[in-house]
Amino acid sequence: MNENNISELLDQDMSDWSDDDDSDADPDFQLENDSSDDSNYRYDLFALGNEHEDDIDIAIPPTPVTVPSSIRHEDASEPLWNDVDDAFQSNVLFNPKNEPVGINPDVIETLIEGSPYDFYSLFLDDDVIHLLVKETNRYAKSLLSTRISPHSRLHTWVDVTSVEMKNFLGIIMWMGLCPQPSIASYWKKSKIYVSYTPKYMTRKRFELLLRSFHCCNNDDCPPGDRLFKVSGLLDLLLSKYKMARTPKESMCIDESIVPFVGRLSFRQYIQNKRHRYGIKIFKLCIDNFYTVGFKIYAGKESVVGQRVSTRIVTEMAEEYLDMGRTMYTDNWYSSYDLATELLKRSTHLVGTLRSNRKNNPTEVIKKKLKRGEVIAKQCNKGITVL
Repeated sequence: MNENNISELLDQDMSDWSDDDDSDADPDFQLENDSSDDSNYRYDLFALGNEHEDDIDIAIPPTPVTVPSSIRHEDASEPLWNDVDDAFQSNVLFNPKNEPVGINPDVIETLIEGSPYDFYSLFLDDDVIHLLVKETNRYAKSLLSTRISPHSRLHTWVDVTSVEMKNFLGIIMWMGLCPQPSIASYWKKSKIYVSYTPKYMTRKRFELLLRSFHCCNNDDCPPGDRLFKVSGLLDLLLSKYKMARTPKESMCIDESIVPFVGRLSFRQYIQNKRHRYGIKIFKLCIDNFYTVGFKIYAGKESVVGQRVSTRIVTEMAEEYLDMGRTMYTDNWYSSYDLATELLKRSTHLVGTLRSNRKNNPTEVIKKKLKRGEVIAKQCNKGITVL
């Protein structure tokens, strides 16, 4: 399968959660299904910065404002909540150094008349193909060095090439677009199962590549690293995602479930999701749903002294902070602590907020509102809960 052939194919959580604690745990991850009732379970949190911590200047949400980086790290005292004042004036602009954001100009110039395969090759380029070819051949040889049946198909192994690896990946993509009852169905001659896959690879060769497919050297795997076998490939892909686009002002962090029903130690069961079994991935996304960061959840990641959700946000967005950007989160991530950490890095936070988070203003949490009423408080750091 050459480039034109592939182009043709392309075209044709944690622990138990309870309402009386402040943990990040939420086994059902009911982020989109929380009921809206008179208990005011959710509140809006806006992280807005002041030039001086003692000032009480705010901006009425939802208009995000910029914040300075002069928030003192040593101020760990409980926040002082006051009534809000709508006279806040932003004194820091987004991207003050006017650094390049958006789509990489080189990508625009290269792919202005690009085909689907050209865009595909922007991410799965020769570096990725070379890694898959090298590690697949290495793993196949290691299998041959073990005790295998004399009748094993592995005895017919021939090293895979870059062209054949592209064919293999193209067939897998095609299988995702045109599901069949089984892998063997794609090679059946019956008109019911008509397929073009036999033109590019025999069934035995495909199954042999599927058996040997690898993207790491198993001999280098450190003990206890659950993601070692895919981390090299993921890091390589992530670097290419970041190269193609730089976030503008708005960013969003949320989690996604990749359906998976096989045996895996960190497979998740989330009852209220469409796909209940799968691998949970935290994703950092920008405009047009483009992903510039992701992190596979491979088990508990608690750190003493810091919330799991706060650490996930700050780690994934590390290289995009200190530019006056705005981070949008849902109620699993949002907290006073996260807002404080982001303010230290000149980054806004806008999101829904659980009522039992620490340091929430009591007046807002306990206030019984009638339809159409609004109550808001702002602390001495410029964080507003509404």
